[in-house]
Amino acid sequence: MEALRENLDPQLVDWDQFERLMKEYGGSLLETVDDLRASLRDIPAVGVPPSELDEFRHLQVTSKAELRDLFVPRFFFGCEADDRTLSFAFSSSNAFGARLQPVFSSDIAHWDVEDMAGVVAEAWRLVDKGVLQPEDFRDFTFANPAKLFTGTNPDFFEGTAVVDAVRRLDASTAVQAGHA
Repeated sequence: MEALRENLDPQLVDWDQFERLMKEYGGSLLETVDDLRASLRDIPAVGVPPSELDEFRHLQVTSKAELRDLFVPRFFFGCEADDRTLSFAFSSSNAFGARLQPVFSSDIAHWDVEDMAGVVAEAWRLVDKGVLQPEDFRDFTFANPAKLFTGTNPDFFEGTAVVDAVRRLDASTAVQAGHA
């Protein structure tokens, strides 16, 4: 909370510097403004400090672990097939050992993909190079996308070739979470 006050307090805005920068770089944005200084200070959340700086207060969490439990299972992150930084999502050095949920977001439509048949094989190279473990690859390309889509529509995969595998995934996830 103290970091919010120190770094984001609107009272700390150097209005003279802000006005100089707006005049120098604001271009046509300023043509309709008669009194720049008054106009800038009237912008909500810029000139008027909020009554409460803690944006997370409505979550009613009492610990960092509770915050993790609210966000980690609900957030998914699209990553390209060959993104080596993907390994950070599965790292045991994440806070609380959290395993994030990256989702395979192929770059098949990108200009630099000459042959779409090679995209998944390219992603597997991260396993060959030791960047990912096989279970990380499975989560990246199958488990996480399945959880993402069935989380909003449990029948998303009905009538597809993968429906049985998704059902097995749902069953194993329920067992792991103690819901069986």
